[in-house]
Amino acid sequence: MNMVKISKFGIPVSKLTLDEQLSFYERLVHQLTIAVRDIWSDDKIPDSEKVDQMKWINEIMHRIPNKLSQLRNPTYDWKNEHFEEMIAHWVEQNPNIQKLVNHSINDSYKIVTKQY
Repeated sequence: MNMVKISKFGIPVSKLTLDEQLSFYERLVHQLTIAVRDIWSDDKIPDSEKVDQMKWINEIMHRIPNKLSQLRNPTYDWKNEHFEEMIAHWVEQNPNIQKLVNHSINDSYKIVTKQY
């Protein structure tokens, strides 16, 4: 298995207010849609690789609404650190998405914390 490095967002995001955490995940799913657009518009990537990369980003994206729901109605404990680990797992499936996913995480955090 390849070792991937995912931006460590779990603990910093946990320190944000609830509204900021919600904004982070809303922004993250938006940033990931931009990442998908970057993949499918890149003529240098073979079609089969495009499909695979988009597949694994989709695995991350379709879990974000569940995380948002959990934050709004915390009937169970789904720590941001666990969500971070889950993202790392999906990125390990195709390490070629690592840069795009990290960029999405970092931009989301910077936007929410007004570092831009």
